[in-house]
Parts: sequence; C-alpha cells; structure tokens
Amino acid sequence: MTTDYRLDWVKERALAFLDETDEELFDEMMSRNDGDLEDRLLSYLDDDIAGAHDTERKLFFVYKTYFDKVIEEEIVVPEEGE
Repeated sequence: MTTDYRLDWVKERALAFLDETDEELFDEMMSRNDGDLEDRLLSYLDDDIAGAHDTERKLFFVYKTYFDKVIEEEIVVPEEGE
C-alpha cells in the first residue's frame, strides 16, 4: 500500500474509474522503474497548476487496455488407415 495520502486518493479514484478492485495493480505500476512514475506523479501533484503554462503539466490520463490472450494448443487428430 502506498504511504502518501495523495497517492492513496489517486489510487482510489483511478481504480474506481477503471472498475478494478485489485490495489496491487496500481502499486505495481507505481513501483516500476525504481518508482519513477510515483516520483513524477508526486511532483505533478505538488506543482502549482495556476503557474504552469504547459498543458501536459495540468492534465493526466488514466486508461485501461484490453487484450486477448493467445494460447497455443496441440490438437491430436486420428488418421484414417488404409
């Protein structure tokens, strides 16, 4: 579980928006690349949005990607004899 109340707030809202209940998904995402994303998100939350001129410093997006899982199976088919 994250230790910063701001990250907990973002986690709760992001998981609710994405219709997810597994908090480990968010925690794992935040810990990737030695916590770079967590550091960047905290920096984003600390910034004064009234003074920032870049749009990217005022917005962030949360999205969910769906994908099909491909499973390789071997199917045995009997051969007809002569």
